[in-house]
Amino acid sequence: MTPPRLFWVWLLVAGTQGVNDGDMRLADGGATNQGRVEIFYRGQWGTVCDNLWDLTDASVVCRALGFENATQALGRAAFGQGSGPIML
Repeated sequence: MTPPRLFWVWLLVAGTQGVNDGDMRLADGGATNQGRVEIFYRGQWGTVCDNLWDLTDASVVCRALGFENATQALGRAAFGQGSGPIML
């Protein structure tokens, strides 16, 4: 049985409520301070390319998310490729 259309609309809205363009998150990490960097833009989450990604870049993201400086900057899609577009 297919759920009513309103149900699907609610799920879409509930999934992005309170998220603004430029918001960042860490995805698919083993802890809250680990993961692939993703940025929300124009209604979808996208990834950040890790070419030339370094400890300085990771520290900026960590501080923006409320953490201390980064201790590692993993590349080579250490937390998976992600499913959205590459935003940066």
